[in-house]
This record gives sequence, C-alpha cells and structure tokens, in this order.
Amino acid sequence: MPREFSRIVRVEHLLHQEIGLWLMKEMKAPDIGPVTVTGVQITKDYRQAHVYVGFLGKDDADEVNLRLAALMRLRGPIRSALGRSLRMKRVPELIFVHDTLLAQAEHMENLLSHLNQ
Repeated sequence: MPREFSRIVRVEHLLHQEIGLWLMKEMKAPDIGPVTVTGVQITKDYRQAHVYVGFLGKDDADEVNLRLAALMRLRGPIRSALGRSLRMKRVPELIFVHDTLLAQAEHMENLLSHLNQ
C-alpha cells in the first residue's frame, strides 16, 4: 500500500507542475487573468483530478465563477498537453476548484497589519 500512496503523490505533484507551467506559458485567455495552481488531488483510480486554483485581483463570487468557467473551457487543450508531456495510460479528467486559501491569507495579513498600526 505505501507504494500506491507514493505514486499518487508523485502524479499529483507532476500534474501540479505541468498544469501550472501550461497556464503560465500557453494560456491565451485574458478573461481568466493571473491564476495560481495551489494544489491537485487525484482520485485513487486516476480518472479525476481536482485542481485547486487561486485568482489574483477581485475575489467576488461572480468574477470567480466566470474565471472558473473559462478554465473549464480550457480543459481539453490542457489535457492534450498533459498527454504529450506525461507518460500515463490515461490522463485524468480535470475539475477546477476555487481555493480560498489565498483570499484567507490576504485577509489575515490585512488584519495583522491593522493590529500593528
């Protein structure tokens, strides 16, 4: 069992790197804006990967939903690029999820800066 766990972690790490690289170099969608891949969780059968992303700038719900929808439209080209760069029998289906960790960290930083003043 430890071998399977380590393989999942390695695949998650590879997907995290490759998706982040693709978004940085190949993405030509100005409606998405700056995006950061904060993590990837893959299912045990390797069929689905939840890709956690954070957006810089406005963080209201409508803006986030528009950006997530734009990312979902790019799933095909991203999977094609992953298929070319990774040696996997099957490239998992990508599901983009908004990660609120960046917004929470920014909020905490603002609170701490107000305390110091």
